[in-house]
Amino acid sequence: MNKSLFIYFLVFLLSLNLANAQYDLIEITPKDSLVSPGEVYQARLILKNPVTELKKQHLRLYSSSGIVQPISPFLLDLEKNNYFIYFEIPSSTLEGDYTLMIESQSFLVNNILIQEEGEQKITIKISQPSVSITPGAIQLEKDSIGSFIVTANSKYMKTEINFDVPDYITHSYTVQQYLNKNSPRKFAFYYGTKKTQPAEIIFSYGNKTFNVPIFIKGYNENQNASSQPQQGGNTSINEDAISFLVEGGKLSKEIKSTETIEGNLNMANILDKPLFDLKISLESPLDEVISITPISIEKVEPHANFSVFMSINSDKSPSKKFYSGKLTVSNQEHAKSLDVEIKISQKETEEALQVGDSDIYLEGDDAESEDENQEKISQIIPWNISGGYEKESQIAAKPIVTLITILLIIAILIFILSQKKTSKKKTFAQLMQESGRK
Repeated sequence: MNKSLFIYFLVFLLSLNLANAQYDLIEITPKDSLVSPGEVYQARLILKNPVTELKKQHLRLYSSSGIVQPISPFLLDLEKNNYFIYFEIPSSTLEGDYTLMIESQSFLVNNILIQEEGEQKITIKISQPSVSITPGAIQLEKDSIGSFIVTANSKYMKTEINFDVPDYITHSYTVQQYLNKNSPRKFAFYYGTKKTQPAEIIFSYGNKTFNVPIFIKGYNENQNASSQPQQGGNTSINEDAISFLVEGGKLSKEIKSTETIEGNLNMANILDKPLFDLKISLESPLDEVISITPISIEKVEPHANFSVFMSINSDKSPSKKFYSGKLTVSNQEHAKSLDVEIKISQKETEEALQVGDSDIYLEGDDAESEDENQEKISQIIPWNISGGYEKESQIAAKPIVTLITILLIIAILIFILSQKKTSKKKTFAQLMQESGRK
């Protein structure tokens, strides 16, 4: 009996030791264990039968001397007990070996509550170019359309950057892009996830690459495979073939009459087969204010995104205040339309008319006489009064100025009249001398 108890106890200790073995309950799979300061570290994290929820504060980075390094981790919850983590390595981090620790995690093993820590070695080494690309992972809703932003920041030098995207992702960057030193740049991407699967965006700079994984919520590999049509099957002609990647399912823009808006209209082929000979057309009067290039597309691959370049009000001479109609993409089998509304703002014209009316009013006789009177008063008395009381002072002084003017006129008249009455008096000797001459 004692022997049996001893065996049971030995089995219990053995199972407990196995449960506590490192990485049995916490599995960390890094994208790359060699990272440069300023770059982003990425890893897949799986917990086996955890009791406590994984939180950001459970992730810590330790130096070889045991000092905690400052990081701001991001946690993407993919599915049950399955996570993707990423964080930027601070630019001030010194070269060396570090350890990523997953702490304070409790697990239930054989109905026994235990606590285990997971760890992963990280080597940090300075190498150029060092580019921070965030987010380090993207999660999209299944069967949805929309857009997202990726920010790239070159830490030490000007850097050329390129990216490769899956078929259901589109963008407007057709040539090589540049990153200025310590000047973050945002890149916009558009997507349509109808019958798509997880993929990656690959960023290339210098001799390095950085992959941003794209996760699709609710994606099931087996279900996705079973939904594929059997060989030789036909797609219904009434099934929607094209999806416009426009929020709200409607394109609505308001611009000024002197403005031009240009950009890509993004669409997606949501069928399991390619589309051929697509034509893009605009209803009247939209064709008066919108131009599209190209107006025909030879082929679009299954589940692939495509786009056309659209220019609105390129002539800057609209004849209407409001344009509406449909933009249609079609071939012999399929057709899809998008409602489009363009409103031309007349604010600038209205402001110009208001200014013109006020100018006409100021040209009236009353306004002119008022200005003349004001100018005459200003010539007599300078109005350099601070505090904003110039107008009040001028109005109050008008009677005084008038009185001074009248007094000046009277004084001048008196002076003239006195000159006429005044004559020069002659002495008696002068009179006798004049009479002797005669």
